[in-house]
Amino acid sequence: MPVAGGAEIFVPPDPARWAAADRFIWSLPQKWGNVAARPKECAMKYVIAAVTAALVLPSFAAAQAGFDCAKAQTDTEFAICKDAKIAAADLAMTRAYTALMERAGAPLQSLLRADQRAFLAQRTESYDTAGTSDAAFERLHFQTENRMSMLQRVTLDEVPGLVGTWRSANGTITIAPSPDDSSFITVEAVAADQANGSWLCEYSGDLILSGPDSAAMETLGGVFGVARSGAVLIIAQPYCSEAGPTPDGSLQGTYFRIGAES
Repeated sequence: MPVAGGAEIFVPPDPARWAAADRFIWSLPQKWGNVAARPKECAMKYVIAAVTAALVLPSFAAAQAGFDCAKAQTDTEFAICKDAKIAAADLAMTRAYTALMERAGAPLQSLLRADQRAFLAQRTESYDTAGTSDAAFERLHFQTENRMSMLQRVTLDEVPGLVGTWRSANGTITIAPSPDDSSFITVEAVAADQANGSWLCEYSGDLILSGPDSAAMETLGGVFGVARSGAVLIIAQPYCSEAGPTPDGSLQGTYFRIGAES
């Protein structure tokens, strides 16, 4: 819909109107019979039906997403298919995910699949519960492009050590050598509810190395530890912050190493 300045705002399709229009169009042959046999009576009705369908049904012809828009079911899927920009980002994300899965072995495929499933669930919840505001629509685009960028940069190489940037659907961990002592590493970790922000967990500080691929530290909130397993970083125990655990979420999980931007 055009607004002042020539910009466009998104008007999300109504699934109920979609279904009603679909049933209406498919019922026409049963209601009106053969057009050739009743040309004067039926011709105008079909014209009206075509115009009605054009107004009611969203046009997905120009949008190609990473899924079949003809089978869109959720508000999120309808929104993606309605806008060519978001559809293109979704398609690029899906292609990046597919390429990554093709390069990964079976164990990594399982981890990637679980992380992608978590992202898609978060994205759907985020949009479906945020209403139809412009901010929700822009967030949908941002989330999709951000995920695409992550998937394009995930490296499956088993690089020794912990130093680097690691990401998952929920958070990011950055690890650097300690500038003061080689037996420590410096960690910045944050994870959050990416759907609606109901929880936030973080750690900022040093960890004591117990080997080249693992480190931990006792804190007021419990033990926070990291360990590399092949190409991924594992936080095995739940940890939220020095304030203690929260029942809603934690830093626990699997994180993928992120390479430099190409």
